[in-house]
Amino acid sequence: MNSLNNFQKLLIVRILRPDKLVQSLQQMITDQLNKSFIESPFFDLNSILEDSSFNKPLIFVLSSGADPRGEVENIARRKDMLDKLIIKSMG
Repeated sequence: MNSLNNFQKLLIVRILRPDKLVQSLQQMITDQLNKSFIESPFFDLNSILEDSSFNKPLIFVLSSGADPRGEVENIARRKDMLDKLIIKSMG
C-alpha cells in the first residue's frame, strides 16, 4: 500500500469504505494543500453589510442547513430598516 499515491489510496477507500470517503478526501487535501482549503471562512455579516448599497444587494448562496435570516433581521432592526428588508427564497 505504500507504493500507492494519495489519489490511488482514495480510490481504494471509495471502493471499500464509501462512508469514509469525505474524511479521507479532507485529509488528502490537508496533506497536499492546506487546511484552509477545507475550512469555511469566518462569516461577519456586519463587515459584508458595509460593502453593500442600494444598488449592490446582499445575495446569500447557502449550503444545506444554513440560515442567516435571524442575523439579517437583527441587523435590519438595529438600523431601523426592517420594513425595507426583502427576503426571497429561491429554493
